[in-house]
Amino acid sequence: MYDFNKFIEIVSSDDSMTNRIKKALDSVKDVFHIGKIEAKSNLFSDSLEYSFNGEYEEVPFLRYNANGYDYNFYRNKDDYSYTEDDKKDIIMLLKLLSIYHENFKLIKKAEEAEYISSNTKLPNAQGYIKEVKSLAEYKDITQYNAYFINIKGFALVNKLFGSKQGDAAIRSYANRLYKFVGDDEIVGHLGGDNFTALIKRENHQNFIDLVTMCPVEIEKDGVKTKVNLIGVVGYE
Repeated sequence: MYDFNKFIEIVSSDDSMTNRIKKALDSVKDVFHIGKIEAKSNLFSDSLEYSFNGEYEEVPFLRYNANGYDYNFYRNKDDYSYTEDDKKDIIMLLKLLSIYHENFKLIKKAEEAEYISSNTKLPNAQGYIKEVKSLAEYKDITQYNAYFINIKGFALVNKLFGSKQGDAAIRSYANRLYKFVGDDEIVGHLGGDNFTALIKRENHQNFIDLVTMCPVEIEKDGVKTKVNLIGVVGYE
């Protein structure tokens, strides 16, 4: 059996996921005559693909399934004849790849949970403060207004349509705010029906017009209803 200690050392190094896996696969590409390795899923939007110099066969030579992903091994076209032990080693390679891929995803989710609102994917309170500090390092922060927004009477939306539809309405509202802000502006979701933002003063009135009267569509039992979410705004 192939000694994967070097592979594990590289893939566990202090680097980005892409670089770690690419370097680790580079270390074994000639040993296993790799043409391409990929991870695909019908459940998740992300995927992995690592191609190497030279041509590779169109159909996967071996496949390993784990955590909702197909990890496919494509051999290159150098007419290498794989032994049964080689095949077992390739499956082990794909298993290791699946383990580290899943670990990377869990780490990413943990990092997102610390700084990102789970419902809207906007920065939460910690994420907002972090982004404001970062922006202040290269922008004159005195040229911005800081806003706190609360959606008036949102409890009634939850009561009439249910919490699931209420969460969807919050996401729609958040999406409208996100589309408004420029690259050097920030909007955050503090939780529930509370938002915060840092907007250039020149965009003040347009932002106020958006957040104080924002129509969203809510669907319940197949019926779509347009609801105006009214934001109560405080700013400095």
